[in-house]
Amino acid sequence: MDIQITNISPESMYIKRMYNAVYLPKARIIGRMIRNDVLGVSGNIGQNCILSKKDIDTLVRNAALNKNKRVLDLCCGDGGVDIHLAKQFGCKIIGLDFSVTGIDVAKNSVKKEDVSKNCNFTLGLAEKSPFGDGSFDVIFGFDSFIHIQDKRMLLNECFRMLKPRGKLIFSDWVEMEEIPEKIQKSGELWGYIYLLDNSAYRKLISESGFEGVKLKDNSVNFKNIIARWEGINLSYRDFLIKECGLDYFNSARRRWALARELSQSGLLGQSFFVCQKPHTQSGAAKTQAGAEDGQPKKRKDLKMMLGIISDFCSFWVVNSGLKSGILSIIAKSEGPITEIQLIKESGYAERFISSWLRAAYASKILNYDLKENAYILKPSLKDILLNRNDRSYLGGSFNMFAELAEIFKLHPEFMKAGKKKPLYKQNISLVRAMADITRVDFADFYNLAIRADIQLCDVLKRGGNILDIGAGLGYGPIYFSKVYPKCKIIGIDIDKRVINIAKNNIKRERLGASIKLKLMDARMVRLKTSFDLIYMNLTLHEVGREDNERLIFLKRCYRLMKKGGKILISEMSMPDQVIDYRQPFIKMLMGLEMCEAVFGGEMLTSSVLKSLIRKAGFQGLKEIKQPDRSRIILLAQK
Repeated sequence: MDIQITNISPESMYIKRMYNAVYLPKARIIGRMIRNDVLGVSGNIGQNCILSKKDIDTLVRNAALNKNKRVLDLCCGDGGVDIHLAKQFGCKIIGLDFSVTGIDVAKNSVKKEDVSKNCNFTLGLAEKSPFGDGSFDVIFGFDSFIHIQDKRMLLNECFRMLKPRGKLIFSDWVEMEEIPEKIQKSGELWGYIYLLDNSAYRKLISESGFEGVKLKDNSVNFKNIIARWEGINLSYRDFLIKECGLDYFNSARRRWALARELSQSGLLGQSFFVCQKPHTQSGAAKTQAGAEDGQPKKRKDLKMMLGIISDFCSFWVVNSGLKSGILSIIAKSEGPITEIQLIKESGYAERFISSWLRAAYASKILNYDLKENAYILKPSLKDILLNRNDRSYLGGSFNMFAELAEIFKLHPEFMKAGKKKPLYKQNISLVRAMADITRVDFADFYNLAIRADIQLCDVLKRGGNILDIGAGLGYGPIYFSKVYPKCKIIGIDIDKRVINIAKNNIKRERLGASIKLKLMDARMVRLKTSFDLIYMNLTLHEVGREDNERLIFLKRCYRLMKKGGKILISEMSMPDQVIDYRQPFIKMLMGLEMCEAVFGGEMLTSSVLKSLIRKAGFQGLKEIKQPDRSRIILLAQK
């Protein structure tokens, strides 16, 4: 069943060589001695992970193993866990690993332990497994998925190989707080690793089709085990150097020291995950082509198209309710409101109120009280549609997309002509709508990024220089002028109309002494001032038509900054892979990108954004954690 592994990446080759060294005879003997000291003789079952026998048995209990169960262990190493499970439960278990040395050791161990009838070992890649659909009742993984970059592909493979109601059970190292990318890709922490945090893991598992996702944080125990493991490893220094060489010892020492440092600082942890494949294919993950069970059924696609038309109508129902004020009247009502009451309070004609109420009920925006013959707004929708201070507020988004309707309507004409519409010729009502829903972003910049940077905060409190590129209606300069009243702020924009509106907004706030606005194309930005902070909110994707133009622009920004100055860039969070485009908030972004095409812009993937920032010369690039999955905030330093 072994497959030939080809086209393996340099990073995977590094990991493979690292583990091949671990499986060599002398290294295995020393490894067993260290595990005995760290986990106790009874806790050592020959596992390659840092879990004890007790931890593994606790996880395995979720699988209800017996002799009839078919089990797959992904990244099985030298097979210690599989032999233990075969002996304890009599199940049929297959171990898969990409290390020839590890598989050879596992096959020899099976013969010695006399469990050949139950255990088989196969060479292969976990994310490209050689097994058929629905082959297994249970799939395990123990502290190994950190080495697999494309976890979506891995989880989709697990889903495919499991039988209905089959379980995926695994432990993995996780990111508790952001770990710099250079550490993850340095090879120093157990080879090249690709960490997710718990919420990202849970989301990815669910999106792959699994249900009943359970998570247990084992980080406290993990931290203690890592520290003990490092100490015991150091105590074997002379023996390790003698038997395996100085390079082997130094490599292991660095790995454990870094793992201990990250775990004790609360950046690195460990979690246990249990989930199940649904008993039917309904709700299961779609294939990468987007079809289920082969070609999509015509009836299903017809239903999907009708749903799109229905959702289009529902959108305009909400938009009408917001703009007319009807939703606000209903929300303020102490209880259900009748049609007659709403006509009286709004002053609108009966035919409009009657048709809107029925449409709002059909769209599940309002509930209907049959006894009172009255309507009521769902409590949660009061915040979502009307409360600007709520994190879930979407009222402004309805207004913005309503303004974009004309652009969507004209998209085919622009496509045929191959022309674009200059940004400064956008309808001013659209500009206002966009500014309205993004004005809260500046508080996020401050609370999530700037305030955490003590050095930058100190500079700005004393009175630094700030540049806002794409200042729009001036909400950013106004916000930061209030937070840092001693700062001098310059805002630039290419649109004369918005500059004039911004000037009025700034004048109204009496902040003209600290804020200066300039009509300027960002690509040609030339200023005599050097800046401590440059920020741009949804601007970079509109600068130029190609990445090369954007790189030149970012290099200009670099030259405008003081040494040690910071650049903060906020953009839409576009995934790198097409398969991710069907996530709800990504679907919305893809619609926005159609409009960006009309204005000559394009949304940038997170990897492209990071690459451009690094190529421009910035260092210490950090992705700021924030609750809005449709956005990415990046902070870097000159």
